[in-house]
Amino acid sequence: MLKKMMALLLAAAMLVMSACSGSQPNSQGSTAEASQTQTSQAQTSQGQTSQAGQVSQPENSVPGNEFVQNADGSFISGGVQFPLSETRTYTWWRSCDAQLLDLVNGDLNNNDCFKELELRTNIHYDFVIPAVGTDREKFAQMFISDSLPDIISGASYYQEGLDGGVDDGYYLDLTELIPQYMPDYYNVLKDANILADMVTPENRLVTIGMIYQYAQAPFSGFIIRQDWLDDLNLPMPETFDELEKTLTAFKEQKGATVPLAFTKVGLFSMAYAYNVFFETQNDGGSSYRKGDHVVDALLENPDDMKAYLQKMHDWFDKGLLDPNFMASIGYFVDASLVNNGATGVTTCMYSQMETKYPAAMEQGARFAGMPWPKINKTDKLHMAPAAGNGTATQGVALNANIEEPEIVLAAFNYLFTEPGFLLANYGKEGDTYNIVDGKVVLTDKMLENVGNGIRLYALPSSWAPMWVDPDRQNSAFTQVALDAQKAWTPDDLEMNIPQAAKYFTPEERAELTNILGDLMTYEEEYFLKVVTGAGSFDDWDAFLAQCKNLGVERATEIRDAAFQRYLQRKSQ
Repeated sequence: MLKKMMALLLAAAMLVMSACSGSQPNSQGSTAEASQTQTSQAQTSQGQTSQAGQVSQPENSVPGNEFVQNADGSFISGGVQFPLSETRTYTWWRSCDAQLLDLVNGDLNNNDCFKELELRTNIHYDFVIPAVGTDREKFAQMFISDSLPDIISGASYYQEGLDGGVDDGYYLDLTELIPQYMPDYYNVLKDANILADMVTPENRLVTIGMIYQYAQAPFSGFIIRQDWLDDLNLPMPETFDELEKTLTAFKEQKGATVPLAFTKVGLFSMAYAYNVFFETQNDGGSSYRKGDHVVDALLENPDDMKAYLQKMHDWFDKGLLDPNFMASIGYFVDASLVNNGATGVTTCMYSQMETKYPAAMEQGARFAGMPWPKINKTDKLHMAPAAGNGTATQGVALNANIEEPEIVLAAFNYLFTEPGFLLANYGKEGDTYNIVDGKVVLTDKMLENVGNGIRLYALPSSWAPMWVDPDRQNSAFTQVALDAQKAWTPDDLEMNIPQAAKYFTPEERAELTNILGDLMTYEEEYFLKVVTGAGSFDDWDAFLAQCKNLGVERATEIRDAAFQRYLQRKSQ
């Protein structure tokens, strides 16, 4: 079936805008052809033993583990018959943003895809969602209070890493369980040659990942007021000098009080031409890939980092930046800055370019994706944010004490089969999509607001383990949005560190966390001071020395060690 599915997925990547009625769905929303399809997978024996102990046999188990879709809507996945004879409820921890919670009225079970999954599997997920902005704090508290849910999203944030989570008795080792109860998922990993991307330093499979068909193009970047460029007869800026000229014109001739708007976490969002990639998430810091090693800008090219910060200070001094940017949190600025005409350049997701700022657009605003500025036009960019560093990301872990983990695994395996893939990516056939001439065609219900539609009727790629079509929503966007993605795509990603190269041993994670606590705080304070003028660049050498005292060299050694293990896994 994999070859057959790949053919369908290739067609799905060629989504077209349409509201054609298409064929009628069957009772479970899969295609009629899929209903008659049986997927042959390598069969393994039931009842293997993991480090957590002997695996019990679920009462719905059947011989073999090949996927079978029945015409009545029932199916066999991972050797388990669905829907289950009795409803099972599993608790699931995950964080959500405020916009999402408003959309689903605070309960992810209001998402149509989860509703349909419950009908097809008879599994109910009781979501445990922390208050917005408290996710890291609440995540840590779970391990202290002995209130660990059955399923844990963001499991890699455990302080001791995934292996530490297993060794400490919190996470279930899935190394033996996944091939048996998730054969379709396991085959996706093997066929795409990304099994090594999911393996921990201790050669374990601990999480079930979100797997992309291919690396996604950057989904966010800077947008610019194209109407202002046209009015002022200015070209699209490509270099820092051209951008400064443009921002100055926006300020003086368009009345923009904040010509360039970004938040505190976006301070380094234009630094890629200087070979600087400062990251506040994951393991943090200014590290990047250089050939077969990980280096840090503070050690490798500190003069470039200083030059970029001086550029930002110069623009801040000239009134081209938001004077209060250091007080802004999150990734994107308040929409009012754009809607009231205060800014002409800011960050945005390509999917929201023509929906996020309605007030501005009603007054004639037109936006375009702006390329990352270069120092010289002929320069090449080898890094960028929000770009696919790979096709596999760590997903959810299971509580080491979960009852009947085989059922959960087999249910997640369904999302890597043809009918599960279609449901997770596009919703229900006949409702939010149809198959027309072998292609997925979204209906008007989805196309009216595809960003919210995917959240309401399908599964966003961060919600659950799934096989993701990265461009599934592109049919709903205009060429302007698609061109923005192209504008944000660097020449290559040779300097980006793959996420799978950031898996640390428990000892490394503990040491790195200890170093970064003080180092990141010190760096951020210094950066904000010199950009706003509260500090002086005369202290640059002392700043670098203190970073070394705080362990930036050791942190880089740890990151490089993890990267070397990644290269070794990929070569095997």
